Amino acid sequence: HDCTPAYNIYTGVHVICGAPVTNMPTTGTAPYSLAGATPATIQPTTGGGTTAPGTFPGSMGVDFAGAKVGWTSSIAVGGVTYGFSSTGGAAAPSVALTAGGTFASNGTVTSPTATTSGTGYGFLAGAGASQIGFGYFLHPIPSSGTTIAGVAAFTKD
Repeated sequence: HDCTPAYNIYTGVHVICGAPVTNMPTTGTAPYSLAGATPATIQPTTGGGTTAPGTFPGSMGVDFAGAKVGWTSSIAVGGVTYGFSSTGGAAAPSVALTAGGTFASNGTVTSPTATTSGTGYGFLAGAGASQIGFGYFLHPIPSSGTTIAGVAAFTKD
């Protein structure tokens, strides 16, 4: 059985890393703006992709007092735009942060095509939690095995 991954110009491996968070605030809230992102890609379970990479505009917010994070995004790929957000979005963070500044949660996906689920995950990074590393997986048609994926970096406003 050949387990060699097949990559072409339409597939990708999405990786994000950052310096560990230090001096994380314990009071207040902060908005974060998109600093950069990998193009959203459709990852089929077999073979290489055939759909051109898409886009990931988004924003995030952190409630340091409540140790919560939230995101709002609009992922466009394959001619379809998927709204993807945490409950409350970036404006009203609801996803629990660990003491180390990491998080993971299912999010709400709006899609014109089918029943869709999604997961967002990431970490706070840098002095004073000045950045966020964020990754996502959307499953536009769960039975197909297709996944939309990408990562993004955000900076505190």
